[in-house]
Amino acid sequence: MSSETIATLIADTLPRELILTIDELLEAGAARAYQKAIDASDGHLPHVVGTMRHFCMNEGFYAALEGNGGAPTQVRGNRLVVGRVGMIQLARFNTHQGPWNNARRSKQRLVLAQANKAIEPLVIQDLLDPQPYVEPATITVFFAAVFSPHVRDGERPISIEIAVPDKEMRGWLFREPVELFVRRYTKKTVQEDKARPTLKINKENEATPPGS
Repeated sequence: MSSETIATLIADTLPRELILTIDELLEAGAARAYQKAIDASDGHLPHVVGTMRHFCMNEGFYAALEGNGGAPTQVRGNRLVVGRVGMIQLARFNTHQGPWNNARRSKQRLVLAQANKAIEPLVIQDLLDPQPYVEPATITVFFAAVFSPHVRDGERPISIEIAVPDKEMRGWLFREPVELFVRRYTKKTVQEDKARPTLKINKENEATPPGS
């Protein structure tokens, strides 16, 4: 078992349309935030852009979830918007290109990540204390918008990734840009189309050969 098992679980649970809509509305929210902040002075710009990204991209994330059966929590202040589809709870964060050190700054994100303890054995093997894999009731998947560290180059994310952290958000059990992840649905459809049902012959209804 590996991170591919987690990828398959996500693709089997989250509709492709939901993922594409989240990607689209997060990018639109980032662009809207930048336009609202662009007139700030250089000294204020990083803070203003960061604040506006939080608000505008939260609104986009909420709209994408609400429009695709994602059952989002309400947009309110600095709270995270959290959605759910089946066993997967969904949240988001923004980060800069490079190590994602700021992902752990939110206490609420850390609480959400605890759900992934059950799937760690799929990727992380502790030879001294091996843990059996138990089918989880919930796992947490984040949509991470990755921006350039140079604020004036950061109107839109460099990429938006689907990311599944370990229980402490110190490592990643699975990470993949949305543009690559959605190709998994095409492969899945091709595999399903190749499957052909095999009809069983009812012996009782077979014709009796002549001369029997």
